[in-house]
Amino acid sequence: MIRILHLILALTITAFASVEGKIVSVDRGEVKAAINGAKAGMSAIVIYEYDGGETISAKCATISADASSAQLKCEPFTLYDQNSIPTLTLPVRKGDKALFAPLGKNAIAIAPNVDRLVRAQSKRPDLNFMHPDLLAHQLAKEDKTEPEISDFQEFCNRYLVGTIVFAFNDGDYLVDCQTFAAIEVLSGEGANSKSALPFFNRLGVKSDQNIAFDAYYKRLIKEF
Repeated sequence: MIRILHLILALTITAFASVEGKIVSVDRGEVKAAINGAKAGMSAIVIYEYDGGETISAKCATISADASSAQLKCEPFTLYDQNSIPTLTLPVRKGDKALFAPLGKNAIAIAPNVDRLVRAQSKRPDLNFMHPDLLAHQLAKEDKTEPEISDFQEFCNRYLVGTIVFAFNDGDYLVDCQTFAAIEVLSGEGANSKSALPFFNRLGVKSDQNIAFDAYYKRLIKEF
């Protein structure tokens, strides 16, 4: 069973497109990584290498970062909710690889209407955008109207999505799906958005009440 789990996690690593750093110190839970370009709020995973392969030992959030390093808060990696598979507890060690924004190239744009959706996607041609109908379908199956953080993270884990782009009036906020922190804000001209929908989709998923788009989603975003 352990061998099977190692194989599953090793195959998962190959799906990640990320920026690589290296753990340089671990002191009483304080983890420091050498990395160029990390930002506060960015998610990361730590790779545990062993004879014959590698697996994921921890998932982390970047608490602070400068030009050459990042301070991380880490916890055991638990992507797979499967009671029949044993939970591995592996240490984060000096010299381990750290992959930052591991799913950063896959994204979903959340916008109040189709014009803002297209505009948000066109600003980031480097991202691979999933259609918001996929999230709307998930919410419809679960009989939900407005998505919460847990709904976004369930979606992101299912489709290997790393970034959510929220199209707000004051710009597009690029949010790390695992930490729900805004990593970048692309300022731009937006339209005042008042919508009865939780976000644009083609499935007719309605809200129980009219929501103020910006106010509703900005309350979900965390600060680091």
